[in-house]
Amino acid sequence: MSFVPLTVKHLSTLAKNSLNTIYQEREVDAIIYILFEHYLGFSKTDCIIQASKLIDEAISNQIKNAIVKLQQHTPVQYVIGKANFYDLELFVDNNVLIPRQETEELVNWMINDVKILPVKPNELNILDIGTGSGCIAIALKKNITFADITAIDLSENALNVAKINATTYNTPINFINFDILSENNPSFNQKFDIIVSNPPYITEYEKKYMNKNVLNFEPHQALFVENEEPLLFYDAIIKFSLTNLKAKGKLYFEINEKYGKEIVNTLKKHHFKHIILKKDLNHKDRMISAEK
Repeated sequence: MSFVPLTVKHLSTLAKNSLNTIYQEREVDAIIYILFEHYLGFSKTDCIIQASKLIDEAISNQIKNAIVKLQQHTPVQYVIGKANFYDLELFVDNNVLIPRQETEELVNWMINDVKILPVKPNELNILDIGTGSGCIAIALKKNITFADITAIDLSENALNVAKINATTYNTPINFINFDILSENNPSFNQKFDIIVSNPPYITEYEKKYMNKNVLNFEPHQALFVENEEPLLFYDAIIKFSLTNLKAKGKLYFEINEKYGKEIVNTLKKHHFKHIILKKDLNHKDRMISAEK
């Protein structure tokens, strides 16, 4: 059977008809632009101006295959193997969470806090706990070039993804396989000026409100905690910071909006000071900073 060339407009219509029962119209449009940028190098303007352009067979088939995966609820970032984060284009697969806008806000907050330090340190030691794709650690290193950054994760597969991204952006980061919940971890030889974490914080109960593209594809060990222990990772990280964070060092968290006050109270109980509970752009309690 001979190949019938399709135009950009035909492929766009095919994608819309295939995905409009799964995603909202704005999401479908965004996905289409992502696909055309990835496979054709087209901008949004190109998609309009070159709507009648014929696409060759190989690329048409790649886009059709991508649409099939999207119909199965595969996140578009996993389909194309990359995600944008804080002006970075990171490799991602289903061993790591897809970086979110809220985490960009956390990184931006940290960078701005460092910028306004009255005295710039010669060295700034930062630890990223649960690094996943390396998005936080790499964005920090790109923007705080004098920082010495260590990034840890329970998953070796996640660390492999993070190392690929760090190599892409030439950001020297010390990656370590480390389980923050384990009682048998080796001790660190250094203390840190800053500890940051975006740990698992979604309770099992909340699964029923989540989309299939998250539930069926993103790594559950990076997302979920038991209903009975929603602050499991925060408690462990705060305990860890008591011995591994310098005096007057800063602790930063991304959090579940439902548990901001509880985390603040735990920090107070352990004598942390200058605690700030910060809202994200959607006006939800999403970030905390505290000083030891």
